[in-house]
Amino acid sequence: MDDVLIAIIEKNSRERLHVSLREFKGHVFCDVRLHWLPTPGSEAKATHKGVTVRLDKLAELRQAIEVAEAKARELGLL
Repeated sequence: MDDVLIAIIEKNSRERLHVSLREFKGHVFCDVRLHWLPTPGSEAKATHKGVTVRLDKLAELRQAIEVAEAKARELGLL
């Protein structure tokens, strides 16, 4: 399977988070990886910084992110 890019989230002017589905050793994972831009307008390069999540754990991760967002709102951070 070729990688399937789901989203690119801008972190700052030189860094992006790429959310993808990718295969490794016959298993498909969700990969959230930091990419950086060597120069403005260049192609983003992957870094070693990121997390790979088994697909059966995506619902649990989504729930944790929703709780984090709700807590940030409760604390007036958003």
